[in-house]
Amino acid sequence: MSEIKEQQYKNLVEQALVQFSELESIVLSIKISFKEENEQDPRLTINIVDNRIDVLSSYVKRFKSYQDREKSDSSIEKDSDYVSQSIQSFFRKFDNPFLGSQKWYQRIKQIENQLTNISIELDKLVS
Repeated sequence: MSEIKEQQYKNLVEQALVQFSELESIVLSIKISFKEENEQDPRLTINIVDNRIDVLSSYVKRFKSYQDREKSDSSIEKDSDYVSQSIQSFFRKFDNPFLGSQKWYQRIKQIENQLTNISIELDKLVS
């Protein structure tokens, strides 16, 4: 049973890492086309974009470290709970309704929904 949970954990962390990486590339694209994005929504500032890039870069790095469970002294349940909480804390740091035009908004929301589902699956590993 432990090996099954271990594999599920690895798969979920990998899925989360893919989502964070995609979000990071979207925000980098928003920065590259900032002038156009800002014209569509003047509330978007370069500081908002830069801050979100910083947040995402730190989460990509963090989730890469979560992949290596061999370095963890905790149980799979504790690690799963911690990773789930990390995803939830991400939403508090990342959320900004002015981030990107309608072109990006739907995809960002889809990724956020996928991260929520990953967090729910991680919580199931704990219970």
